[in-house]
Amino acid sequence: MEKNQTYAIVVIAIIAIGTVGGIVLWSSMAPAAEETIKIGFISGLSPPGAYLCAANIKRGAELAVQHINEDGGLLGRPVELVIGDSSGQVEKGVAAATKLITEDNVAAIVGMLHSSVVLAVQDICEQYHVPLLASGAGNVMITAKNLTYTFRAHITDIDRATAWLEFADYMNWTKIAIVAEDTDWGVGGIEWVEKRQPDVYPEAVIESWVVSRESIDYTPQLLEVKDWEPDMVLEIASQLFFYLVTKQSAEIGLSNETAFVAAAPEMPQEGAWEAVGDAGIGIVETESYHPGMTLTEQGDRACEGWYIEYGSAPEYYGLNGYSDVMCVAQAIELAGSINSEAIRDALEGNPLERWGSTITFGTTLGPYYHQASPPVMMCQFTEYGQALEDTTIIFPADKATGDYQTRVEILEG
Repeated sequence: MEKNQTYAIVVIAIIAIGTVGGIVLWSSMAPAAEETIKIGFISGLSPPGAYLCAANIKRGAELAVQHINEDGGLLGRPVELVIGDSSGQVEKGVAAATKLITEDNVAAIVGMLHSSVVLAVQDICEQYHVPLLASGAGNVMITAKNLTYTFRAHITDIDRATAWLEFADYMNWTKIAIVAEDTDWGVGGIEWVEKRQPDVYPEAVIESWVVSRESIDYTPQLLEVKDWEPDMVLEIASQLFFYLVTKQSAEIGLSNETAFVAAAPEMPQEGAWEAVGDAGIGIVETESYHPGMTLTEQGDRACEGWYIEYGSAPEYYGLNGYSDVMCVAQAIELAGSINSEAIRDALEGNPLERWGSTITFGTTLGPYYHQASPPVMMCQFTEYGQALEDTTIIFPADKATGDYQTRVEILEG
């Protein structure tokens, strides 16, 4: 009798365990409807990364997730942004991506700003079949590698180099000095200007100075640039390096009569005017967004939300972070799934609304594979503390709102 009771208890226990195991197995294979969909975010949120630009991309991505959840989430499920910090360094970026993919089980990754980090992380994403949208990295090789899971809706180094040369030609500036940081961003920018120059502006004469991003005094090199008497100085620099070069150029009088062109949107970043002072007056910046542009419904909502949440107008990097998350969201809805291959197919095969236009990622192999480039404009800051919306669009001619002025002309009124 005792043996039979013991046997019965064991059988019941086995059935119970099997039932529990079945529930666990079913849960992992068919997640509950309310289970959170996770989107990964990586950027250089701390030094030596370009942390102010990265912070704006993060703000945009967070705002997009907020708006998605306000609209009911995706596939009836809430969305969460899972953050990783690369500090602009390859090793940290790879570690962050690996964690997001293998531990957090993200559906896609957005946000990266530093090309060297993207070039490493995209291989991890390819290995695990996780879509990656590079929010602010322009290295041509990112898309020229023709990887299946990498996408980008940001200007490439080819786009920038072409625009700089076309702008110089438009202004009839033949002597172009390039001051660049010793990174893939700076050196790569020089290389693309030199490659594009024979086709775009063969009359131009170009000299380049590559300097250490770790230095705090660029006066010796800037004095050499001044002695060369260029018509235009192109700064291929990020954040702190840009601030120092801009201030020191004004201190030695280099930027008084010589046009200074920033390779990226630096002045709209929080704290930029405090960092450069009135040396920022007269700076011409490479922009892909201006508040005077006509935006999509998505772009209008992003701008409105930015004012509500952050108390200011957005800038280009923030809008890109917003729209990259929105592209992932549209792809998930189109796929009806968070299966990575289905998301990838939806990203490639469908028109996707972004802040400035509806885009389709290119499918022709080469540097524009899975690439959608925004427009490029040259905008000049003419007052201390000036917001981007009040800048003068100098180029291209069909978008111009005014003429270029030297720094001296502006200061003398």
